[in-house]
Amino acid sequence: MNVLLFHPDQFQQRYNCDFYDVDMIPAKERKHILLGVGLFTFYLAVTFLYTLCLLSMLLSGHSSRPSYMLMIYLAIFHIGGLQVSGLMTAVFAISGNVFCDYPTIIYIGGGIGLATWCSSTLTGIILTLNRCCEIYSPKVADFFFGGPKIFIWLAMPTSYFFFFFWFTNPPVFSGILMSWFFNPHMSYFEDKANVYHNNYHTINNLSDCVLGTLVSLLFVALYLKRTRAVRNQLSTTDKKMCLQVFLIESMQILASSLYVVQQVSKVDFYITLIASSAYFMSQGFPPIVYLAFNRTITRVLFGKILHVQHYTPSYSHQQITTQLKGVNCVTPPQMFPQNNYTQP
Repeated sequence: MNVLLFHPDQFQQRYNCDFYDVDMIPAKERKHILLGVGLFTFYLAVTFLYTLCLLSMLLSGHSSRPSYMLMIYLAIFHIGGLQVSGLMTAVFAISGNVFCDYPTIIYIGGGIGLATWCSSTLTGIILTLNRCCEIYSPKVADFFFGGPKIFIWLAMPTSYFFFFFWFTNPPVFSGILMSWFFNPHMSYFEDKANVYHNNYHTINNLSDCVLGTLVSLLFVALYLKRTRAVRNQLSTTDKKMCLQVFLIESMQILASSLYVVQQVSKVDFYITLIASSAYFMSQGFPPIVYLAFNRTITRVLFGKILHVQHYTPSYSHQQITTQLKGVNCVTPPQMFPQNNYTQP
């Protein structure tokens, strides 16, 4: 972004559109009206749901806990990113725009999309690491995340956001392939010299694939070990807990890997469509996961926000009722200490 604001000559040199006519590719070949309308519909739905989930987190009474602070941070990045992966992508797909139609708007939008994406990948890894610490030992979790130390963790994705937004090349939209590329002249002229390639983006996505996979597997291993130490069979609640973390991180890893492939190799429209869908769902999927698996969020949503009468969650973090061999049993509260462990 500093190139746009403080180095206009360099920006003009890199992003000049005067040497070709965008109508070399007719507008009708650049428009994807049905896909754009479908994406816009999904954007409205998931943004609405995510906003409700974010309000539920803030009103849950757990917003001062490290895990919830990270979830709130992640939600802010995701909702911001949805304005690019959902709203801008849908509008430009319907109208068939390319970078040269609205260079400044698309450039800034790409910067926001890049910064929110990279920051959310880092926040997701930190959140999963936090869950690993809380499962392993409340003392370990408090040592690494307790008190003001959580703000050090939050400073990392914040700094990450400003670095990518301010100092790196943003991706820009191509209506031809209905996706975001670092080459502003995508499908018109090939970037053979890699002038526009963003190495930091590639490093971020590769790191997310590796670190995200490792911390997710560590989380599942620790969770299985912790629950099996108490009983021999996982309850439905336990499985939902694992799925919640695993699904969100898995969608993020999938999007990271697909965008690495898209940026470094020649791909057709259908591959870019899959990558764009994964990018959108990595930001739009979490509220669906929260509403399906997180009873704290659904309890607050129905009880405090929607004011649904007689809504009662099936469990709290103090007591989890399970079915084991046909007999009702209660998991001891000590398994998930009240002051240190809350379902994310």
